[in-house]
Amino acid sequence: MMGRVRLWRCLVACRAPRPVARTAARRSRGAACLALACAMLASCGGELRMVPPADPSPQTMSAAPAATPLSTAVAPRFGPIVWASAIDPATSAPTEPVLSYPPDAPRIIVVIQAFALSAGSVVEATWEYNNTSLEAFSTSLVPPSSTAERWISFHIERQPDVPWPVGTYEVSVSLNGTSVQQASIEVTQ
Repeated sequence: MMGRVRLWRCLVACRAPRPVARTAARRSRGAACLALACAMLASCGGELRMVPPADPSPQTMSAAPAATPLSTAVAPRFGPIVWASAIDPATSAPTEPVLSYPPDAPRIIVVIQAFALSAGSVVEATWEYNNTSLEAFSTSLVPPSSTAERWISFHIERQPDVPWPVGTYEVSVSLNGTSVQQASIEVTQ
């Protein structure tokens, strides 16, 4: 990691000066990445609580090998929401669909298939528990490239010693601020 920091400093020193706004934006992103890394390291211990996403800003989705490039302009669309206990790490496709979750499930996972999604689109998941908003768990993703077909997954996690409260969990998936799918699932004893 130290080698990357030195290389980055060398590249910055060799470049022409940048406008102040661009430099400030890069510093803000760097600070956010550092805060995220510290939060991830700190979350290994401490008090018992549910874990919201560390950074509510949009994240860039990694390119999945199974993603098919988009060749013509087509309106984006989405398949139905699938609840799962596990997903394929390479494609985000659901590998273990579920109809409900037990209170000791490590995470609640939502998977949705997107078609004709263009680069720069913002796909967001917002969560509710028994009709109460869980704003801290909202997550936004931004695809790095246009694709004809891709699986997108969102999840919320809990601390290992804190079970999920029994009740109804609902997710709403939106594209560029417009809701495209909603679904709910029960956590039952």
